Amino acid sequence: MSNIKSNSRKERISIRSFSLWMVFLALVFLFFVYPFLKMLNFGVWTEDGFSTTYFEILGETRIQSAIRNTIWIAIFATLINTVLGVFFAWLVAYTDIRGKKLLQILIIMPLIIPSYIVTLSWVEFSRWLPFGNIDLYSLGGIIFVMGISHYTLVYLLSVNVLRRIPLSLEEAVSTSGGSRWHVLFRVTIPLGMTGIIGGMIVAVLSNIENFGVPAFLGIPGNVPVLSTAIYQEVVSYGSDSFARGSILSFVLILITGFIILMQWLMMRRFRSNDELNISHTPRVLLGRGRVWVEILVYGFLVVTSIVPLFALVRTSLSPFYGVDLTFENMTFKNFEYVLFDYNSTASAIQNSFMLAFLAALIGLVISLVIGYAIVRHNKWYHRLNEMFMAIPYSLPGTVLALSLIIFWIQPFPGVRPGVYSTFWILLIAYVARFTILQVRAAVSSFNQIDLSLEQAAISSGAGWFGRWKSIIMPLLTPGLIGGILLVVFTALTELTLSALLWSSGNETIGVVVFSFEQAGYKVYSSAFSVIIIGILLVGGIIYYALTTWIERRTHVDENNHKKRS
Repeated sequence: MSNIKSNSRKERISIRSFSLWMVFLALVFLFFVYPFLKMLNFGVWTEDGFSTTYFEILGETRIQSAIRNTIWIAIFATLINTVLGVFFAWLVAYTDIRGKKLLQILIIMPLIIPSYIVTLSWVEFSRWLPFGNIDLYSLGGIIFVMGISHYTLVYLLSVNVLRRIPLSLEEAVSTSGGSRWHVLFRVTIPLGMTGIIGGMIVAVLSNIENFGVPAFLGIPGNVPVLSTAIYQEVVSYGSDSFARGSILSFVLILITGFIILMQWLMMRRFRSNDELNISHTPRVLLGRGRVWVEILVYGFLVVTSIVPLFALVRTSLSPFYGVDLTFENMTFKNFEYVLFDYNSTASAIQNSFMLAFLAALIGLVISLVIGYAIVRHNKWYHRLNEMFMAIPYSLPGTVLALSLIIFWIQPFPGVRPGVYSTFWILLIAYVARFTILQVRAAVSSFNQIDLSLEQAAISSGAGWFGRWKSIIMPLLTPGLIGGILLVVFTALTELTLSALLWSSGNETIGVVVFSFEQAGYKVYSSAFSVIIIGILLVGGIIYYALTTWIERRTHVDENNHKKRS
């Protein structure tokens, strides 16, 4: 009788749990997926059926130019990303070049600094070059800036894949008489293709959806791309602006979908080597030429990552734009105006910090629930939740922003919640965009916690709260902190979503820089960008110190738990 009651109780708990997860799944679908579907329906279909405006828009010269420019950027910027990313990944993974930690910091810098600040710094740097001013307000300028901004993505996804390539396979080719080039093209590149292709796809998607670089260079240079074309359609406030923006979004999604399909087809041809151990042993000794390689590599990284920032600082200290800076005319009035006299700056910094931290906290709660469910139970609806949450992050930012505008103006017939043009639509956008980053971090962290630790706690009489307090949370903390700070840093300087969703009083850091630049106040945009870089630098130092301390504490706690068990 007791067994029957126990089974009946377990069945009721299982039904209740399933019902709660179905409600959760419905909410995730409503907030993360449905706005996107409504936007597609809004632009492509009308009451009379398929919209003929679709073909009219595609026939416009400016739109055709935007599509063509987007494709050229995707091809050539990604080519630069791939060459640089793979070269630096090979250099770090394979050679005995010195100062690899510093090298990796310099490589990652273009990813940490927002692309619109990188763009501003290169515009200012080009003005001070001895061989004349380079016109970055062109298609070539956009390709160049994206090329040196996104190669880090290829590097990050390639370096550990190269480190996992078995040394024995390369030695076998060498002992058979193969040269270094044979080893490179017969072993290294084929076995590293999973990381290289993955990095290429992430880079090309970043190049296609990027808004900051083409907004700062393409709009004033009259070089349209799809991301800025969507923005300009929406902010034109025409009677059909949302419909036109939705149609352009559909075109951008088709291009994105084609790229993802190509990735899937290419990845099927190559085998992943994730199960192999990472090796940090140098395989290629640079010998006497190491000094020259180091001079060229570090020189390139300093010139592309650091020197342009000094040009930005130089402009921020100038009394007027275009005036040569000297000790006599150097001024801090631009910083004084930006920080104290311009009303929107203080509120923008406050709004950005609030949005970043609130989005990170909400994402933390969601990621703990989803991450634990996926790792410990792994039901189909848990994976479906994760897939739904990944959709907003995989969408171009302008597409997601337009989707949220169309949805929140009137989510359902007769329902007008008044969320549009408020602080809350920005928060919803940030949560939708960045939560998947914390979910992935949580899944990775839960996978590293041995189930035997929880089982030992249960056998010792620890309840649910005790297990989470004493075992799970201490071991999860480093990964969760990493996920939180990744979201905070990304959201803090975000521009793409904010450019379409901000309203008066709800400006963000990126919007203020963009507004200064559009108005022609370059000394102010430079000054505020320098302030942002300072904030990111301080945040990076705090992050490094915090993670180092937590890792040491966690290592000690984990050893203590193992001794007790």
